[in-house]
Amino acid sequence: MSSIQSVLNKIKDAFSLYTISIFPLPTEKGIGLLKGILDTFFHDALGHSYEKEHCVCYVDIKKSIKIKVYDQSKYAVTVNDCILSCYKDDLVIFDASIEGDNHEINNYRLANALQSPLEHVLVVSRTYLPLNIYTYKTGGFPSYKQQSLSNESILKWLEIELSRIDFHILRDRSTKGIKNVVNYLKASKAEHDSIRATETSVFISFRTKYAQLEENSEYKYSVSELARRIETGCYGEPRTVKYLDNGSLVFNTELLTKWKAWQLLCIIDKEYISYCDEMWIYASEDYLNSWWTMGEQILFSYLVYQKIDKRPSPCALKKLMVYYPKEDRVEEIKPVPINDSIAKSIRTILADCHPQDLNLNSKLSLIAMRQIVFGNERQFQNGLFEQGKFVLKIMVRELYKAGMSQEEVQERINQLCESEEFWSDLNNKFVDFRNNFHNNKLTEEQIEPFLKAVNLMQETTEKLGEVIDMPDFMERYVEMLSDKFLSEEFWEQVVYNDSLDGNGHISNLHRILTEDRIMKHLSMDFPGHKVVSNIFDIKEGDIVNGKKVVKMPSRYIYMPLLPNEIDPSPTNNSLYEMPVYILE
Repeated sequence: MSSIQSVLNKIKDAFSLYTISIFPLPTEKGIGLLKGILDTFFHDALGHSYEKEHCVCYVDIKKSIKIKVYDQSKYAVTVNDCILSCYKDDLVIFDASIEGDNHEINNYRLANALQSPLEHVLVVSRTYLPLNIYTYKTGGFPSYKQQSLSNESILKWLEIELSRIDFHILRDRSTKGIKNVVNYLKASKAEHDSIRATETSVFISFRTKYAQLEENSEYKYSVSELARRIETGCYGEPRTVKYLDNGSLVFNTELLTKWKAWQLLCIIDKEYISYCDEMWIYASEDYLNSWWTMGEQILFSYLVYQKIDKRPSPCALKKLMVYYPKEDRVEEIKPVPINDSIAKSIRTILADCHPQDLNLNSKLSLIAMRQIVFGNERQFQNGLFEQGKFVLKIMVRELYKAGMSQEEVQERINQLCESEEFWSDLNNKFVDFRNNFHNNKLTEEQIEPFLKAVNLMQETTEKLGEVIDMPDFMERYVEMLSDKFLSEEFWEQVVYNDSLDGNGHISNLHRILTEDRIMKHLSMDFPGHKVVSNIFDIKEGDIVNGKKVVKMPSRYIYMPLLPNEIDPSPTNNSLYEMPVYILE
């Protein structure tokens, strides 16, 4: 039966069109890119078009290609259109550019399917991508340091990528559709991991200032020179190398909150260290004077301890190598000791801080509840506002379920947003909740709205059960709201990461990174860290440690929007903006 079905599928494919979906940005530059794509690569299809729900279709009969263009300036494009295109079509081109004074012009309300790398999805952008958008292929968008890419450059990249496609061969049917999506996502992720591992045989851990060397340096080679030498086989077989220079992910004088610092270190861990065969320490005399380099050592050791390895077919354990730049010599050393207690803390950090694992919307809701329960009046009002948005989101779903149209739902939500009665009633309810919480007198009615949030939260790597009894709920809820990862200090206090003096030589690695020191490092109880200000109080031109504050382009985290859901982002643009400040 399966062989017959296979033959039938081949016959169907022979008479089927190769389907391409394009999601342009509805701006002058976005439509310009769309026109460039159609004119350059699919010109013969432009003479045959028809409108379909939410899109216009162009058909090239000779080449058996159908192009669906989801233009939001003309059609009411939905998140489902993008999801279904990613699951069913043979190729998707998605414009992920961010435009507008408030970065409000973007396609990210449609982007739910783009949080995993999909082999047949080409993400292009004129601007830097949010940290939790993952692509199978790079080159169609700029790096953070690059910041922008022209339509002309994007078209040149697309020309290379499209030249590799045989439009007569459709995507395998076993990879298409809702039923097959899980297996396809796994296969696509596995192939993506294989590519990343191939690109990152060696990851170099170093102090940023040694990327290039001063003329009078006593070191023989800079990090950039070392990378080239590894790639050309000066230390054994030629291998691929990755290292992060200043500003590619974080600036060496950047002002960071504790959350943001750990977020960036988690990205280094999951997207670089976890793929490498060997991590090389560039053993400068001050290597261990940095929170970052110590953190890389801790995370590498954690991966080895937990046997976490993203290499598709690891043939051997990861190695930790030390490169001595004065001598141009390499030797292998042991990772620092890790135990179950340390590993548990690291798992929590990874779950709370990495953009891929973090459910930012749920996290913000819990932070709001912490502010309501434990905060001062200012914090209480902030939490009240955020919880009000959460209540309205739930109400939107219920109104749609009741059969209201989009216009009717929007009108009702607008009325509630402007209603003093709504906010006054919400205020009274949360005042009662706060009082009863501290007096251990919460009612079932007060608890019910938060049970679901608790069930969806992760405690380390394990989800809580579907049903939680009242005493267990209270214990876990108090524990969650007391978590340092929900505190204003962790999320908002800016920390200046100063370099330490002394003890920096790699020979001191195992003496310095004891269990006690590692736990202090994880909590950012680090001598070089100095609290500067609240992130929202920092201004360009401020003086910190005798240096001037300079504002750099923001980084972003994409906040997924479900069908029939109010935009969860603070500024209603599907993005969580993280301001970037450095010292000069």
